[in-house]
Amino acid sequence: MTSLLRVLIDILLLRRGPQALPAAPALAGLCAAAYALSGFVSLLGSGPSLQVVLAQTVLDLMLLTAFTHLLLLAFGKSARFLQTWTALTGTGTLFALMVIPLTWLFDQNGGGDVAPIGSYLYLGLVLWSIAVMAQVLMHALSTSRLIAIGWSLGYFTLSVVAMTFLFPLVG
Repeated sequence: MTSLLRVLIDILLLRRGPQALPAAPALAGLCAAAYALSGFVSLLGSGPSLQVVLAQTVLDLMLLTAFTHLLLLAFGKSARFLQTWTALTGTGTLFALMVIPLTWLFDQNGGGDVAPIGSYLYLGLVLWSIAVMAQVLMHALSTSRLIAIGWSLGYFTLSVVAMTFLFPLVG
């Protein structure tokens, strides 16, 4: 388990790609379960009901899975799915764990005045997660960094639009 964590941290630090992970279904399942659980916990502090948080968690996992699968299929790299999905869900778990304290900070302040540092930290994590996804996709697709950044930003946009459309904020 510590070797998995080391590889995921190296991916977070943009030093390695998904090829550093084994193509193991059990590991992919473990990372996906951890991703869903950590995402669920990080969303709990955002205010919606338990049912909405569960639906958002399921949608997030489905979007990431479908996007990854279809993109790899389009590039003729579908054999790389398990490693890519493991890298994305594994690093996504670590990002969700980093977001949990920020969510708690926002919740403690009623979503109102939060020290600007909290907002900057959250923005930094979002930008970092986009860069990590681009790193993973660059290796998985054997493409340029610029193309991978485009796909990463495309996924981020798709995810935000889907969540906003299906779960609009009630003001």
